Amino acid sequence: RSSAASDVYKRQVSTQSTGRRKHIIFIIHLNRGFSGVTGFDFNSNWRQVLIDDIKPIEMGSSHIPKILDLLEGSEMELLRKLQIRPMLINNFRACLVRLIYPYDRTSTDIQEQIEMMMQLFDDSDFMTVLEQRIYRLLENAIEVGSSSESGGGSGGGGSSGGGSGGEGGSMMMSWQEAVAHNHEEISLSNTFRETLFNHLSSTVSNVFSQLLCHVERNFNLRLYWKDPSSSSLSLSSSSSSSSLSSLLLSSPGAAVSSTQKVIRSLWLKFFSNPTICPVLCVDT
Repeated sequence: RSSAASDVYKRQVSTQSTGRRKHIIFIIHLNRGFSGVTGFDFNSNWRQVLIDDIKPIEMGSSHIPKILDLLEGSEMELLRKLQIRPMLINNFRACLVRLIYPYDRTSTDIQEQIEMMMQLFDDSDFMTVLEQRIYRLLENAIEVGSSSESGGGSGGGGSSGGGSGGEGGSMMMSWQEAVAHNHEEISLSNTFRETLFNHLSSTVSNVFSQLLCHVERNFNLRLYWKDPSSSSLSLSSSSSSSSLSSLLLSSPGAAVSSTQKVIRSLWLKFFSNPTICPVLCVDT
């Protein structure tokens, strides 16, 4: 037996030294909702690679980072590497749908609001402050979510540490593993790469929705935005009840432009101050 084992070892070394290897490809299609376990007991000399998607990155998902980039790092680390603005542009309409107004809005009001948001996303001063607030809220929300999961059993899509195995349930899942165990999130995307990115994008959208709900009260966002096609702020008829808006925007012509600069500067200072403008995200 020792002689046979020695011959096998020599052949392996000889094959490795000459660079000759055999490749065996298993193509396995797992249907959605598949609950079984699929695996192979490969010999230690075998190497295996999981292919998440066979399509080139350039085909429709070039805005999504590579899967290897998404598998390394915490949620906050990856969110700081990604650009917030493209996520907001893609998802802000869904965020607006979540808002509930105490009055009926017309299609014109909605269209003007969408145009306002698109112009605000091109405003560098506004975006600088907005991204700072979003990152700050994301840090708080992720920290609170992690602490609640570690202290109170499993939640959501299996992202908990309590009772997840290991020594007395002390082993914590990474956020990537938690997403992988969430059947609902997995079923909404074609690949695991898209699932991880959509999770991050959804987290940003949830925070932005709550932040938007705060700044949209009493037409505060319109105090900052000025419609370039008019000589005064484009306020809907419903906003006539806001005495502050009427007072600040009563000056005609050139005076409006001067007043608007003061309003914008003051608005950004208020918005950037979490004490003056407190926003507490209840869920991500």
